[in-house]
Amino acid sequence: MNRNNIINFLVFQINWVIAVFSAAKGYPWLGPIFIFVWATIHLYINKLFIWVELPIFFISGLIGYLVDSLLLLNNFIEFPTHAQLGPLSPLWMVALWVSFSTTFRHSMNWLKQKYIFAVFFAFIGGPLAYFAGQKIGAINGINEISSIIAIGISWALAFPFMLYVLNCIEKKYGNNLC
Repeated sequence: MNRNNIINFLVFQINWVIAVFSAAKGYPWLGPIFIFVWATIHLYINKLFIWVELPIFFISGLIGYLVDSLLLLNNFIEFPTHAQLGPLSPLWMVALWVSFSTTFRHSMNWLKQKYIFAVFFAFIGGPLAYFAGQKIGAINGINEISSIIAIGISWALAFPFMLYVLNCIEKKYGNNLC
C-alpha cells in the first residue's frame, strides 16, 4: 500500500471517529461537515477523475441512506434521539457511506474486482462498525443476532454492488489505479 492509500485509509478512520463520537455526544451535524470538507479535498486531489469519484459518492450515499433507513424501519437498529436529524437514517450515517466510498479507488482498490471477498469483508466489517458505534453511544439495538445478521446481509449486498457500479463508471470514464 503506497503513502497516498495509507493517508486515504487513515482519513476515512478519522472521519468515522469524528462522525460517530460527535453523534454520540449530541452533535450529529459535526461529522457530515468534516466529511464534506474531506470529500471536497478528495475530489480536488482526484480532479482528473471527478466523473468517476463524484457519481460513486452520490450512489454510495443513496445506498447507505436506503440500507440504514430500512434497517431502522424494520427495528434492526435505532438511533438515540440526540444522534438523529430526522425520522430515517441520520445525515451523519449517510456521510459515513460517502466517506467510505472515498476509499474504493484508493486504499480499498484491491477489492474492486474481488466481489466474493468483498461480500465476506462487508458481512463481517459492517456489523463490527455498527457494534462499535453502539459501544460509543451513537446507535442502539444491535444486541440481537437478527440485527447483526440483517446488517451483515445488507452490507454484503450493498458493498459489492457499489464496487460493481464503480467498475461500470470507470469503464465509461476511465480508470486510475492509484
